[in-house]
Amino acid sequence: MKRMGILALLSLMLLGQAWLGWGSEPAHALSCAPPRAVTEEVTRSDIVFRGTLVSTQDHRLVDNFYYTFEVTEWWKGDSKLQRIDIYSNGWDTFEKGKEYVVFADADDIHKPKAHLCGNTGPAAGVDVTSLGEGTKLGSTGEGTELGEPGATGGKSMFARMVEAFIHLIRLIQGSHY
Repeated sequence: MKRMGILALLSLMLLGQAWLGWGSEPAHALSCAPPRAVTEEVTRSDIVFRGTLVSTQDHRLVDNFYYTFEVTEWWKGDSKLQRIDIYSNGWDTFEKGKEYVVFADADDIHKPKAHLCGNTGPAAGVDVTSLGEGTKLGSTGEGTELGEPGATGGKSMFARMVEAFIHLIRLIQGSHY
């Protein structure tokens, strides 16, 4: 009788494993489609620039973690600014002292964030020739203003909800702090 119970339990476990997807494909937390063409991403961005990461401001919440860039060339945005703060989207991997091309949107409370899946990356790896000559700046390091507040960046409600969900997960996990 005991042997019959063990066999029934093993059979049930095997059946359950088969039903749950034995051999199913692995899941990925975030998988981006290939980025848009650079010219298309510029039209969908509020801010596009080339700059060097000069500092990071680490805060307890991802929403308040930001990077300060010294801008050398503007394609879109307030071209008078020589420094700009870009807030973390929770997945960026910027390194201090390296030069980047950044495609960003400003949200409702004007905290510019780089696109989650896009062309933002090291300047050497982003082909900006199709954008033409941008507005070049010197490097005097003045100012950190962010320009006019109130730009929404044209993000869909779904995109904002996904970002909020990612922030919540990272907050629960206690990572990126």
